[in-house]
Amino acid sequence: MQLVDVRETLLQVGEKDNDAAIAMLNYVNIVSKKLQSKDMHLDNAITEINKLIEYFKDYRETGFLKAIDEAKDIAIETGIDPIFPQKRLIERKKKGIEDTNLRSSCHRLEKTLKFEVRSDIDADELYTELKLFETLKTNEFSNPIDVLRFLKELDYFPNVSIAYRILLTISVTVAST
Repeated sequence: MQLVDVRETLLQVGEKDNDAAIAMLNYVNIVSKKLQSKDMHLDNAITEINKLIEYFKDYRETGFLKAIDEAKDIAIETGIDPIFPQKRLIERKKKGIEDTNLRSSCHRLEKTLKFEVRSDIDADELYTELKLFETLKTNEFSNPIDVLRFLKELDYFPNVSIAYRILLTISVTVAST
């Protein structure tokens, strides 16, 4: 068997089994054995291994789409409809809050944070800041820490920033019997 045939076979195994690392390791072992038995020159071995590494780098970037196209071609050849189920996208429901509820929540937070006559936040300003903040594209945030980082960079919403810092310092536990 020629080295080129071995290489092609291993590449096919790597594509079909989707275990490129094992295929690459097997190929490197074969090249190593050929080197030890003097059936291959070192320069040729290095060239072959570099080709294989480049192949797998390319496969990592474009291999999945290429595999889908090949699967569609095989399905068409065998008379099967090439329809692949799409992964269902999970859409999170945004919990909207009525303006009156938001305003009363802001006032309750101001009252909770009040010491003597002074509070860490102003309820009316917090309400306004939250309404403005809502208009920004905030879909990219996956957790409150990302929101707080964004707020620190903007430095436009001082009351919202304080509210998020408080939110992130409150310990939350869930316990059941």
